[in-house]
Amino acid sequence: MKKSLLTIFGALACMTAAAQVASPSWTIVQNSNFPIPSAGIRYMDAVSPTAMWASGYDGTTGNVSRNYCWVTRTNDGGASFVAAPVWTSVSTPVMGDTSVYAISNIDAMSGTTAWVGAYKKISGGSQGGIFKTTDGGANWVNMTSAAMFTNATSFCNYVFFFTPNVAIAAGDPNPSSANEHDIWRSTDGGTTWTQVPGANIPNPTSGEFGITNVYEKFGSANAWLGTNKGRIFYTTDAGVTWNVTTVNASNTISDIAFYDAMNGIAMTFAPSSTVATVYNTTDGGVTWNVLTGVATNADYGRNDVCGIPGTSWFASCGAGTGNTLLSFSTDNGNTWNNWGSTGIQYLTIDFVDPSTAWAGTFSDQTMANLEGFYKFNGGSLLQAPSANFTVTAAGCVSTAVMPGNQSTGNPNPTYTWTSAPAGAAFSSTAAASPTVFFSAPGVYTITLVAANSSSTSTVSRTINVSSCTGLSEAGVNEFNFVVSPNPGKDVFHVSLPSSTQPYNVTVTNVLGSVVYTTVTNTNSTDHSINLSGNKTGVYFMTISNNGNKTTKKIIIE
Repeated sequence: MKKSLLTIFGALACMTAAAQVASPSWTIVQNSNFPIPSAGIRYMDAVSPTAMWASGYDGTTGNVSRNYCWVTRTNDGGASFVAAPVWTSVSTPVMGDTSVYAISNIDAMSGTTAWVGAYKKISGGSQGGIFKTTDGGANWVNMTSAAMFTNATSFCNYVFFFTPNVAIAAGDPNPSSANEHDIWRSTDGGTTWTQVPGANIPNPTSGEFGITNVYEKFGSANAWLGTNKGRIFYTTDAGVTWNVTTVNASNTISDIAFYDAMNGIAMTFAPSSTVATVYNTTDGGVTWNVLTGVATNADYGRNDVCGIPGTSWFASCGAGTGNTLLSFSTDNGNTWNNWGSTGIQYLTIDFVDPSTAWAGTFSDQTMANLEGFYKFNGGSLLQAPSANFTVTAAGCVSTAVMPGNQSTGNPNPTYTWTSAPAGAAFSSTAAASPTVFFSAPGVYTITLVAANSSSTSTVSRTINVSSCTGLSEAGVNEFNFVVSPNPGKDVFHVSLPSSTQPYNVTVTNVLGSVVYTTVTNTNSTDHSINLSGNKTGVYFMTISNNGNKTTKKIIIE
């Protein structure tokens, strides 16, 4: 049977071995207002600097499956929280009705309007529904269509809204629908729902199902859904059509986070294990790259990960033994920086913007009216761009120059390259590090403008370009090589100076993507480069050796 993986680590409020010391950037302690001590935060959705919603559970030993129907929310930045059950009970008004439904996720639109996905606790936990409140959680209305989640294996994993009108509610493969993934879509605020046709969704693999709350959305069109077979389904058109990629077929996707539509992190766990692996993507989830060693990094929190909106950073939190921390990554999850805290179990984390965030933990073990959340007070994470690049002081006509971009900023800046006078041809004026050719001799000023949501920054460098007539085509710190035929079709022949060191050969397209790379044999000066399979157009061949590097333009006909 499926399970929620969000609290694999630190599910119980029982850690007392170490003193609790809050991070200097997370010193604001707020109370969840849940009715019992040791109430943990299971799911959380921060909506604005003033509004945040969360669901809770009983964190005491033996009771972690209780109280899934609690929801708390703030409308004043966390100064006060109002908690109430989604499903009320006359016999247990404080607890609510915990016998029928369990919350599978919470998705909020404002301080008054929110949705929860739910599955039934009876009959082994099948079926489920979606519920909406418009009065801050005082009352919840069942918005489930009669046709949704009716099969015994159809399990409501989550409901979420791209806009106030456009929403997705997703379940598992349904035998009643040709065993297609049970994905529903609404365009009228959840009043009516239409099932996404199976033809628009890749087929499930054997035994595949979704995981409660393991999804991510960004903007008004992008979403990603994780499964127990290590696959991530993704959409770029607000759920009309779906694609899928396999991250790790042997593991379960346990968390997905994106800070924009292209850059994301996914965490997987081996079945029946706490062994994690972390991956990142830079193409919207089409391909994923394993981040070796990150999951065991002492500064990476394995309980929850989120993107920080408006930045190029991720944040993580941990709750298990040896993993009680809050941290952030500035390089797409490759390295992590500990915010500095000790002994606090952080269960969830969510940022609204670069300066507003909450981390969910447990209420005090003896007093219900203490603790539950830590709020970020570390100031804005925005960093104004600082434009900077290096470039050779001299060059030759028709010999490529490659500026080395050293700009910084958060979020990552966008770039604009220009030259004065005109005469420099950039492979892309918007690339981070374009290739530049000059059509005539002269002194050129290359200017880089770096910009992000904070501000812009400009820097210029000068290069003296000569015709280099009668001299080697190579410029400063370069060597000469000959490519023939050029233009050519599939195979290019390269003649190189003799060397005791191998040459590194790289071919890139005009967008800077590498299409070919090799290391030459030191015993030969003539080499064949097979570029068959590449489109016709302009490419750049860069050859480096012993600290020297030369780039030439080649054309594939």
